[in-house]
Amino acid sequence: MPNLAAIQTFSTQELRILQTMLQRQVNTPLTSSCGRLFDAIASILGLRQQTKYEGQAAIELEFVINGLESDEQYEFEILAPVTADKASPIIVDWVATAKEILEDIHS
Repeated sequence: MPNLAAIQTFSTQELRILQTMLQRQVNTPLTSSCGRLFDAIASILGLRQQTKYEGQAAIELEFVINGLESDEQYEFEILAPVTADKASPIIVDWVATAKEILEDIHS
């Protein structure tokens, strides 16, 4: 989706490099921070592409939606832990959420 502010921030060469990094899983760590989800959503919505301090994008996203109420929700998937150990973290897959947000902003 080349018209997204998050994509327009990068040059063509930078986008090629990012695509290669993603394909090869170079510098693409998993995160346990829900803050990265809100950073990504703020970027997708065009609110913030660069931050100056931790939590800036999430704070701005929260400010924009302040006062909005809705019973609607986005889908997500809870994946079973990799091990049977009850201490293993639960993994939440946000792919469906991101797809639905992208569909909403393009409809």
